[in-house]
Amino acid sequence: MGERGWLIRLDAEQKLRPPLSWSNGALEKPRVINTVDFGVLEVAKPYLLASNYDKNYHKLAVSLNLDVFPAVMLVRDGVLYLGKWSGGGVEVKEYSVQLSPSNPDDDDDPSCSKTIKANDYDDVIFYQGKFCAVSQSGKLAAMDSSFKWKVIAFPVSTSMWWKKEKKKNLVESLGELLLVERHGSTFVAKHCSVEDMLKNEVKFKVYKLDGVRKQWVEMKGSDLDDRIFFVGEDCCFSVSTRDFPGCQRNCMYFCYEVWCGKNVISSRIGVFHLDVGRGSPLEASANIFLPPP
Repeated sequence: MGERGWLIRLDAEQKLRPPLSWSNGALEKPRVINTVDFGVLEVAKPYLLASNYDKNYHKLAVSLNLDVFPAVMLVRDGVLYLGKWSGGGVEVKEYSVQLSPSNPDDDDDPSCSKTIKANDYDDVIFYQGKFCAVSQSGKLAAMDSSFKWKVIAFPVSTSMWWKKEKKKNLVESLGELLLVERHGSTFVAKHCSVEDMLKNEVKFKVYKLDGVRKQWVEMKGSDLDDRIFFVGEDCCFSVSTRDFPGCQRNCMYFCYEVWCGKNVISSRIGVFHLDVGRGSPLEASANIFLPPP
């Protein structure tokens, strides 16, 4: 990567895409990147499912053990859906999946207490051979190849889950399962200040799973080992500042939208500084999303 690392997003045709949002479509003048010309390291591989229901793309959690555990899962409008593969080899991009609702509270497992509505889920990922789904309260349930659910973490005691504008994302980082919790709207309406919204309205917290106690443990900025987090519409991952010299450590990059008039909405990237607890617009000097020169 040389003296500076760049974080770019490529589609199957090696064309540049918006880094944290697939819904914006391709860039105005998509540039094809020849990865052979650069030292490239894959840090995340999101999967998307094209929906015939609402014509949108949805983040898809895919089993990494399709021979043993042929399944996919997604959350749409708070409802958790499970799809099972059938047949031989699978190419997710071109494969059709029949999805059906799946609620951890429907299992007979006594740890699945009937406390969560079927439409209360925020995110799901595939982690260490299991699907892990988190509710708005922070309750975490896991499904293995037996297709049975088991609760592996109880709700977050210090969570901001009762707030109206909230979102929880799961991320695997350095082998650990972390919970990223966002509070506050990420939409800047007409006549509102971007700086004020990012500084005062948007807040993030990060928790680490304690599997023995079945608890989420809140992490401070100093606990994050110089990690940088990225929270997109269809992906959530982390990288090390060692790969991106000059970038501030212990930060959270996230999407927000700005009303620009006449039904025009611009998608931008903000930075939340976990050490000081406030956000700011992405500065040009710290923009690691620019394509390689």
